[in-house]
Amino acid sequence: MTYVVTSNRRAELAISILASLTTFAVSPLNTLDPVNLPKFWVLSCGAFGLLGLILNGWKNVIRNKNLLVAVLAFNFFAIVSTSISDAPLEQMIFGTYGRNTGLITYFCFSIVLIAAANFASASIKKTIVTSMVVTFSVNTFYGIIQLMDLDPFTWANPYTPIIGTLGNPNFMSALLGMGCGLAFAYMFAAHATLRIRIASLTYVLLACVNIWKSQSQQGFLLVALTFAICVYYFLKFGFKKRIVSLIYLAMCIIGGTGVILGMLQKGPFSGIIYKPSVTYRGDYWRAAIASIKDHPLFGLGPDSFGDWYRYYRTLEATTRRGPTAVSDAVHNVFLDIGSTTGLLSMLAYLFIIAVALISALKQLRLEKSFDPFLIAILSIWIAYLAQSIISINNIGLGIWGWVLPGLIISREAWHKTEILNSRNARTKNRKSLDFSSLFLTIGMVVGGTVGFIPFNADASFRHALESANPQSIYSIANKWPEDTSRLLYAVQVFDNNEIYDKATQLARKTTEINPRSYNAWFYLYGSPSVTGNEKREILDRLKALDPHNPDLKKLG
Repeated sequence: MTYVVTSNRRAELAISILASLTTFAVSPLNTLDPVNLPKFWVLSCGAFGLLGLILNGWKNVIRNKNLLVAVLAFNFFAIVSTSISDAPLEQMIFGTYGRNTGLITYFCFSIVLIAAANFASASIKKTIVTSMVVTFSVNTFYGIIQLMDLDPFTWANPYTPIIGTLGNPNFMSALLGMGCGLAFAYMFAAHATLRIRIASLTYVLLACVNIWKSQSQQGFLLVALTFAICVYYFLKFGFKKRIVSLIYLAMCIIGGTGVILGMLQKGPFSGIIYKPSVTYRGDYWRAAIASIKDHPLFGLGPDSFGDWYRYYRTLEATTRRGPTAVSDAVHNVFLDIGSTTGLLSMLAYLFIIAVALISALKQLRLEKSFDPFLIAILSIWIAYLAQSIISINNIGLGIWGWVLPGLIISREAWHKTEILNSRNARTKNRKSLDFSSLFLTIGMVVGGTVGFIPFNADASFRHALESANPQSIYSIANKWPEDTSRLLYAVQVFDNNEIYDKATQLARKTTEINPRSYNAWFYLYGSPSVTGNEKREILDRLKALDPHNPDLKKLG
């Protein structure tokens, strides 16, 4: 076997395994954040491994120049944003605590996209479908276990028990709704066996039970969306007359419009679909748009929206749920990218999406029959994009939002790739040494080290808290990479235990590394050790950080 075939197969296996493991990774026994940090660690390890394969076979990557330019532009603008922003550097690199969607995460997503688009061949179909089946099915059954109160782990979860391995019922609901795209596609496949149809239907029914119990309606919307896409292409390829699929498409557009209006508290479906959370999301979106107007080119800095939300929210948003109701994410991936890394980065992201969509439409135009694999990955990806309009880019979901468009793009060249690999396999004198294993290993070591840094810091802090040793807590709270949330957590611990001197010291440290930390300044304002002019200066700073807060006006 030649280098090309061997290297590509390793990439295919790595992509398929990485997608599942990133969604599954949790550490409820080791870290305070049991969901995002382990996913970040796994993603970093796997993506850097794929980077090693990309560097080893870099000639493959330059074939799709449009995608490569878009990805390079996306990351370049994010790096520029990081270099010029005054947000804490560690926060921008590793991401804010509880999200971890900073510079490294998006860089890793980009690597996975490039690897999938350039190294995947038709042989990946079996492994990636297996990966998806395992991912969706395990989370479905885990959700049932959680519903039955049989979860072996204890989660600090204020929501419904249906959180799967995503840590939140909304993310769990979205994942299961996305999975229905796979089930419907293979259920409608012409050559699907009875066993596949029954398994697919069983998944849909169990997924719907989970979604219903999660109390997150976005999952049902994604079930409907994936069903609509699969049925449309089933009709398009199943009937010679286009009028059938066109009528169905028109019905879907009308129904979809009604659903969207209902979410906006308009139309006949508003009483069923509308939820107050939609209004709250509107508050976040308006704040993001306001920040984009002030920082259009390079944004506020990766994953730094939370530091600015109080400043950019409107008076109405401030009083709607009270001044203490804040958000560290826009709840719209597109606006989140635009507000944190700038419009240029957002345009590059939109271009990446456009490249994949154009490729999908081109392939569908040439297809002669219903291809369940293409329809499945397309419908799941569209579902991901749909939920990303109203949600946060959770790493466990985001990995699929970047793998699938890469597979769509790669599929377009599969026939040519198979011919090339066949020729290489028959050409004895063109064999070359295969260094792909070495590059993969080196990449995984580097990525694993990078991902371990914040994971280890959080695990060490949890261990310090469990030891109840004040000196250990204080020391670990200051551990690199310095994290605003970890420092504030320690401030609260010391304050609750009346160790006010250490609480004040850590609060001051927090303001040094993150001058926009409202909570740190607010703690200092109430500290007995702060008096006179300093107290007045802190109040002025608080008002500057949160200009519409009526509670601050009462203080003077």
